[in-house]
Amino acid sequence: MSTEFTLNKNIPIVFILALTLQFIYFVNFISSLDARLHNSEKQIIKQEARLSSIEENVQGQQVSLAGIDANIKHIRDTVDRLINGTK
Repeated sequence: MSTEFTLNKNIPIVFILALTLQFIYFVNFISSLDARLHNSEKQIIKQEARLSSIEENVQGQQVSLAGIDANIKHIRDTVDRLINGTK
């Protein structure tokens, strides 16, 4: 009895079909990942623009609040002087 190892050179068509389908699904999967990544990048860019706009608004409001605080302090000082009768 011969125990030599031999490789069968006949490849079933089902095996080739299965490999082809796996390759097609793999390419489809990678392209869908790429599309999702591209959409995510667009959303991040939009969010960054929105965030920078909000930051600018907050900085403007801080300046306005500082002015309001100064005005309130001046009004309090004036009221205190009027109450105490000094000018």
